[in-house]
Amino acid sequence: MKSKYVVFLFALMLLAMSACSGGGGDGGGHDSAPPGATYSVTYNGNGNTGGSAPVDSGDYENAQTVTVLGNTGALVKDGFVFGGWNTQANGSGTAYTGGQTFAMGTADVTLYAVWAAEAPTTGKWDESDWDDSLWGP
Repeated sequence: MKSKYVVFLFALMLLAMSACSGGGGDGGGHDSAPPGATYSVTYNGNGNTGGSAPVDSGDYENAQTVTVLGNTGALVKDGFVFGGWNTQANGSGTAYTGGQTFAMGTADVTLYAVWAAEAPTTGKWDESDWDDSLWGP
């Protein structure tokens, strides 16, 4: 019985030590990048039918400011208009427009093109189509 109690206390002590150290990292429970680590930003056309996604050739360290690129590659998608960038392909992440900034984290970032359906076009009133003879003077 005594040996089971000692094993239980030893396991409990290991668990407590693991929790106090934040499970690794800098000991403070924060994610930290290895010294000198750099991360990249990739742009994805997300179903584009023409143009090309911008290329960011920068290497960013943790917490470094990243400036989001605009639609510099003239991306297009039939039936849609370009609406900026998002961290999720389905648009449920963080949205950005060209020129906005964010702080680089500790992982590479992919920004996906956001596409909004074009508004349907309707006939435009053209006065030259009016025929007074139908309605009188």
